Amino acid sequence: HDSNKDDYFHPSVHADECELGCYLTLHPEERQLLLPEKKTFKNVMTPLMGTVVHTIVQQKLLVDGRVEEEDIEIALVDEARHWRGHADLRFKGKLVDIKTMRADKFKFLKDPLPYWRYQLNPYMDAMGLNESYVLVIEMGWPFAMKEYRINKNIGLLNEVYDKWAYVAEMIKKDTPPSHADCERRYCV
Repeated sequence: HDSNKDDYFHPSVHADECELGCYLTLHPEERQLLLPEKKTFKNVMTPLMGTVVHTIVQQKLLVDGRVEEEDIEIALVDEARHWRGHADLRFKGKLVDIKTMRADKFKFLKDPLPYWRYQLNPYMDAMGLNESYVLVIEMGWPFAMKEYRINKNIGLLNEVYDKWAYVAEMIKKDTPPSHADCERRYCV
């Protein structure tokens, strides 16, 4: 993932991450101290299979003439807020983010996961959209799909942008933010 190599905020990683988590993964010296995640078959195959499903959906739509090449993996950059990412798909003028989920979790999914809202709001902002869609695909037979509409939420968007501005300032000051009230992976 690009977030492992660059110093940009990435909505797919940093939008719902706490301030300290963002700081630790983006501060040039601190990120070197984080222990790399141990490679296992599971944590290699999980994102790889998600990428395969993304590609299948995107290419099927492209081959069928439903989208153009520029509608796939749209590069988004906001230099003013120092973030970047890729929108999975633009379909009929709407942003569609493709998610995959194992069958035992998929069957209980009733609402979009909170972090999807956090991720998609900066994307919608960059693309000038007020709504987007999450297409969740079950990773196993019968490969069912669920679709959720995500509306742009200015309050949530400001929360993300304010957090990123604060973290950027703390990185410049070389001062870690507090992690009180944080239950994220880097802070527990």
